[in-house]
Amino acid sequence: MDYYALFPMLRLLETTAITEFDNYKSSASKLFDPVIFHRQEDDSGTIRKSNDNPPLRSYDAELIKQLGIYIVYINGSRHGLILMLEKIKTNAEALINYLQNYYHLK
Repeated sequence: MDYYALFPMLRLLETTAITEFDNYKSSASKLFDPVIFHRQEDDSGTIRKSNDNPPLRSYDAELIKQLGIYIVYINGSRHGLILMLEKIKTNAEALINYLQNYYHLK
């Protein structure tokens, strides 16, 4: 039961992370030029760091702070998801061991 009890919290963390990332994308689209982003992506989809310092679309301090807070939120959510997934993995391993021992499985 411990294993299955973790999934509602995992879904909540996933939903929160998705919402935060959507907010980040909305803010980023107001600051970053998509042409520059496209120029930095190669044919395989890998992003290459630019050697120059490309201009922003806006230098509005509030927009920049808003983007920064979404980055902090995303990082916190990512950390929470990693911890939750590690806990689920540990509980899954314990459940597998229990079932193997109880039913004499290999």
